Amino acid sequence: MKILGISLGTKNGNNDTMCRVALEEAQRLGAEIEFIHLFDWDIDYCTGCVACSVGLVMGKGMICSRRDDYKALYEKMIDADGVLFVDPIFESGASLSRVRNLSRRSISDRRPSPSSPSAALTGL
Repeated sequence: MKILGISLGTKNGNNDTMCRVALEEAQRLGAEIEFIHLFDWDIDYCTGCVACSVGLVMGKGMICSRRDDYKALYEKMIDADGVLFVDPIFESGASLSRVRNLSRRSISDRRPSPSSPSAALTGL
């Protein structure tokens, strides 16, 4: 099993720590793990160009007109058996980094199955 941990908090802060602790436990139980701090990646906003929708309808898979690191991140998420997002809570809502990531993930060529492990941790 492969688990990808993605932290969206302050670098080396509480969210990174929570993510790493959870990943270390998964590794202790036999999982292959990978940690990503999202701020190390160049992820742009979705512009609503619908290239992804057209690509899926045309059978070309996930296509995005943005030239950033999202495709590599998307492929890592697809390859993982589980993805752990650790996101700080600011004023009772998700961080902008999480919202940006969700907007780019709204259409994908692989939907998680009900049996796929998933989790989200929130921190202070």
